[in-house]
Amino acid sequence: MRRRELLRSIALTPLVGSLGVASPALEANAATHYLDAVAKLPPRSEANDALVKDESKTRLDAAAKSFVDRSAPALEALRVGASIPRCDWGDRWTTSKAFDSAPDLFMDGRRLARVALLRARFAFRDEQVRVGVDLNVNAMIFGRHVAQGKVLIAQIFGLNIEQSALIATAVELPRITVDDLHYLSKRLDALPDLVSIRDVVMGERAFFLGYWVPNGDPKPSESDIKKYMKLSDRLAQVCDDPAGLASLSDDYKNEPDYTGLIEGLIGLSENAIPNIKVRRAMLRAAIAIVERDPTAIDRVVDPIDGKPFDVRRWSTGFELTSHFAMKDKPKTSLIVGTR
Repeated sequence: MRRRELLRSIALTPLVGSLGVASPALEANAATHYLDAVAKLPPRSEANDALVKDESKTRLDAAAKSFVDRSAPALEALRVGASIPRCDWGDRWTTSKAFDSAPDLFMDGRRLARVALLRARFAFRDEQVRVGVDLNVNAMIFGRHVAQGKVLIAQIFGLNIEQSALIATAVELPRITVDDLHYLSKRLDALPDLVSIRDVVMGERAFFLGYWVPNGDPKPSESDIKKYMKLSDRLAQVCDDPAGLASLSDDYKNEPDYTGLIEGLIGLSENAIPNIKVRRAMLRAAIAIVERDPTAIDRVVDPIDGKPFDVRRWSTGFELTSHFAMKDKPKTSLIVGTR
């Protein structure tokens, strides 16, 4: 036991301060407000859950209005959290038993974002454009902040939240004035950076050492720890190299305990992160097109291949399409307005 604790202490030492491990509260922390927002959501019920199962299609009727009105305290806490640059989840998702509650927190976080997007639809309908813009961008920021948990599951939920908010914003672009489009662009400029693949590797390492080593069932042996650390070191070396990740996947194809992590990182590197980068560029291009900038389609290009997006127009909007496609998916596209 003493040797295990010493190994854990030595291994975690260089990670403190870079992986969201608890640090002195020297400044405001967005995570605190997000936890407050989740706690203030209306209670789960069949009726409430139905309203946000697919918030983009929910009827904007009295029941939905009552629900979002009752969600006002949660949305205010979300707004405050999104206004704070620093988001430190402490050891919640990496180095303590608190990870046992993480799945519930992720699910509630996604529900919080869906409530914000539903409230935004009411705002746009009622011509409260900046209210709607702020709600959607706050959801995007929340998605980026969720990803600060740095473990793989945090990336999945964070990118999912951001993508939903981005798609919801594109739908409303044709009804936004030029001044409000400029306001939207400024808010998009301030979005937090994406978490790097290397950060995810280190986050998963911190989770393994800080949570799985002392709490796993069965607990890892010293041989298991050494084996994982070797894999982690190799992942850190090749995480920015798709070919290197693919080679690791082949090396560990008969190791089910590790293939999930490797394949998850490959999915982030080759699919999820390029996809969100493409969609962000599409939103920028869409804003410029709505502003009637004739050079937009040539000036705002696909970050994957540097080429203009394809545009298909109709009377109530248009669709931008990239040449990039996630694995087993059609080409990434973004619908602006309705059709």
